[in-house]
Amino acid sequence: SYGSGFRVPIKIGHSPGRGRGIFATADIPKGTLVWASDFTATFNDGVQFRKFLSVLPDDMVCDLLFWCYTFADGGDHVIACDLDESSLFNHADNRFEYNVGEIPEAEGQEKRRAKRKARDVDTAYSLRDIEAGEELVCSYDEFHSFGFEEFGL
Repeated sequence: SYGSGFRVPIKIGHSPGRGRGIFATADIPKGTLVWASDFTATFNDGVQFRKFLSVLPDDMVCDLLFWCYTFADGGDHVIACDLDESSLFNHADNRFEYNVGEIPEAEGQEKRRAKRKARDVDTAYSLRDIEAGEELVCSYDEFHSFGFEEFGL
């Protein structure tokens, strides 16, 4: 058994031109909490990240290195590894395509930071109504802000 941060019903399927993807299995109204980072490992420095990787099987390390990402949270730089299906979120080809984002459009960055500090989780909401069968896609620009070089990796 494993855990998942998804708050809506999903399935993993083939996404043409992208490989695997996450698909809604029910309609999702705009503003719905889709996912929370309950199963995301975060690291503030390269040493801790290396220690984490050192205890995993080699094939799992290879997968994680492909799916982990970096972001800036306020002044902190963070490495994040999603350990649930959210690692399969695909990047939208343009800003009109993505349907899942970190915050509802009406919320600002300060409110997001306060919510994150209070719960120590990131969240993704539906940015518009999403129909059953539609792929859930996000904008990597929302969180991928620098490279692993910042951590000496």
